[in-house]
This record gives sequence, structure tokens and C-alpha cells, in this order.
Amino acid sequence: MAESAITEYGRIIGLAFEDAAPLLYRALSHTYDAILILQDDPDQLSEYLDGKVLGPKSSNSLQPIVRKLWRGVPTRDALHRYASCLAQAQRLNVVRGGFAEWLRTYKGGIRAAARDWSRRSNAIDAKHKARTVAAKTRAERLKHCKPVELPSTVGERQDGLYLAVIRVNDGSASLLQVLDTMSPAKVDQIVIGAMQ
Repeated sequence: MAESAITEYGRIIGLAFEDAAPLLYRALSHTYDAILILQDDPDQLSEYLDGKVLGPKSSNSLQPIVRKLWRGVPTRDALHRYASCLAQAQRLNVVRGGFAEWLRTYKGGIRAAARDWSRRSNAIDAKHKARTVAAKTRAERLKHCKPVELPSTVGERQDGLYLAVIRVNDGSASLLQVLDTMSPAKVDQIVIGAMQ
């Protein structure tokens, strides 16, 4: 008895999902286009959202728009999944009118696109947090140090980051050399790598 009831439920739900999938893709495609239109005009976006964000704060900037557009239709989990899927499309620069085709060919569909955006977003958040912690740690270490006098020739260099050799001895510091043969961009890469 239970098996036949479960089989019947699965068959009916399966048919319903097959019928609903094209409608869902079409609705998400129109949602994506609406988001791009709203984002092109910040005043229109602010007016649309009435200057307030519905629901809890999210790292996904599309979440408030999706919440308002889809108000009262899907569950909170579905809204989160749709907003993440739309954010992944935007991250990949899907053009207006091309969302449905992009989603149709995205391996794993809505769930995979949402998962991929969330993973990347979490990785970016973790890197940002690590950089913030490193900056606070560096500031804490440097707050007791006195500034090092720089020779006037340092001011003649182009703007950017430079590596320097500084001698610290008995609480005082002196600049020995500015390593200016390395481009500021290369120094920036080294500094970022050392801070991670």
C-alpha cells in the first residue's frame, strides 16, 4: 500500500515538475533581465526597493531584488537558490536575454549555478576576512614603532609600493636602502602574498 502511494506521488510530482521547469526558467530569465534594468539606474533601483532591504542582510546584492520580485511565491530556500543562480549568471557576464540559454546549458542547472556562486562568494569572504585580520595584526604591531625618516629622494619616485631595507637597533630604526628596481605592481604582489 505504501509503495503504491509513494510511486503515485512520485509520478504526479515528476509530471508537475516537468511542466513547471520551462515556466520557472522563463520566470528566472525575466527576473534576470529586470535586475539588469534596475541596476542600470540606481535611482530606479532605490525607488523599487523603497530604500529598504527586506529580510536578513545577505552578501548577495541581488537577494533584496529577488525577494521583492518573488514575494509570496517560493520558499526562503528557493529564493536564496534563485538569487545565487542569478548572481552566478551576473558574475559570468551573461547578457540580457541570454539567461534562459545559459541556464539550459549550465551543467547541473539552478542548483549547481547557485552552489558555484556560493562557494566562490564564501572563498572571497574568507580571503577578505584574512586580509582584515592581517591588517589589524600589522597595525597592532606597528602602533608602538616610531616613524622612520625617509630621504628626500624617496619622494621623487613614482607612486606605489616599495620594498626597503630598514635596520632596527636598540629601539631605533634607520632606512638603509629603498629597493626601487622592482616595479610597484610586483612589490604589491609580494606584499599581498606575505600578508595571506
